[in-house]
Amino acid sequence: MAARRNWKCPTLLLITVVFWLNAANCQQQTASNISRKKLTCPVASPPKNGKIKLGLGGREAKYSCNQYYVLVGQNTSTCLQGEWTSETPVCAIDGCLFDPSPPSGRFIPSGGGAVLKLECDPGYRPSGWPLIYCVDRFVWNGTAPHCQANGDVQQSATRCDFESQDLCGWVQDTRADEFDWAWRNDNGTSSFHLGTGPSFDHTLGEGKAGHYLFIQFSNRVLNGTARLFSPVYGPPKASAAVNEEVCFSFWFHMYGSTTGQLQVYIKPESKKMSELKPVFIHSGDQGDHWRQGYISLDTVTENFQVVIEGVRGSGDAGDSAIDDVQLTKGEECLAALKRMMPDTETTTTQPSSTIPPPSNPTTASTTSVLLNGDPPQGGLPADEQPVITANQQSSSSGASIQVSLPNWLIVVTVVVAALGDSLARDGWCRRRP
Repeated sequence: MAARRNWKCPTLLLITVVFWLNAANCQQQTASNISRKKLTCPVASPPKNGKIKLGLGGREAKYSCNQYYVLVGQNTSTCLQGEWTSETPVCAIDGCLFDPSPPSGRFIPSGGGAVLKLECDPGYRPSGWPLIYCVDRFVWNGTAPHCQANGDVQQSATRCDFESQDLCGWVQDTRADEFDWAWRNDNGTSSFHLGTGPSFDHTLGEGKAGHYLFIQFSNRVLNGTARLFSPVYGPPKASAAVNEEVCFSFWFHMYGSTTGQLQVYIKPESKKMSELKPVFIHSGDQGDHWRQGYISLDTVTENFQVVIEGVRGSGDAGDSAIDDVQLTKGEECLAALKRMMPDTETTTTQPSSTIPPPSNPTTASTTSVLLNGDPPQGGLPADEQPVITANQQSSSSGASIQVSLPNWLIVVTVVVAALGDSLARDGWCRRRP
């Protein structure tokens, strides 16, 4: 009896081990089947007006479009961890009418006009997916995106001394510029030894190694431009008191015998750059001096940007720089205007969101003629006499009038007057009885 009991224990143990191994194997197979199911991607389907070709056991999909259609998206997708690496592309065709570009961006066509991609101005970004594509030659796949301001316009920095490398949100226009504004952090530009550029920063002063932005014209294309866009600002009048002036002021430096132009634009959000004219223009060598610029913002009633543009002159000897830009109001505007007044050959106009400002005026040379032959008034030299224009009426018959006449007309007038005097002396002009 004892021997039989000894044989039962190993048998039961063996049966238990067999059942345990079988259960573990079933569990492993079940987990493997579940894992396989999880790693299986959904069945890939061809795009409308297109085709699909599967490879690698159904784990790779290659897409193509029918004739005259353009593929929008990735042409290949792979199944990894149960998901395709890219979405199913679409097939587009040209024929849809172009949507007008938004004021703060432009649509760039591709695929013969079947696809439009929105590119926004500096300071703006697309409101959604930047692409729209044409389906069935008549309609776009959805509503065209628009450009919206980056961040909160009310929190944009309104003063900047460019001492920080982030430039307070001012950004370069990299789309069409021939060169960029450079950030400088030492005494003078790299070409100052040639007699160009500022010798020190405006904010901190001489010997302080402050920072400013400048454009160096050496090795640049004639009339090449560099544009700098400000952050998007809210309506300037929103924070001003009634009848309080608001303005944009800045300091600029233009030094060098062949210095070009510095132009400033005020760009309302509803306007394109191509519709605007500069509201501030300054040209040529101004010496090694920082000068202040001023632009009134009283007519701006919507979100806007300030755009500063440097234009290369006729040679390499000329650098322009800017520093300490700010939106301000009240007494600071009046002080900036007074500091700017002594500067000559500066054009400033009122920016408007509806009427472009006038172009830069030019001064024509004039020739003075005393029509009545009277001597200069008050014993002053003729070139210091008060000017009375031709459309002004004199209060006395003996007043001198200064007008602009062509040189040939002046000569004819003098000859006729001399001839008349001669004839009068000879008796030709006497009345016959």
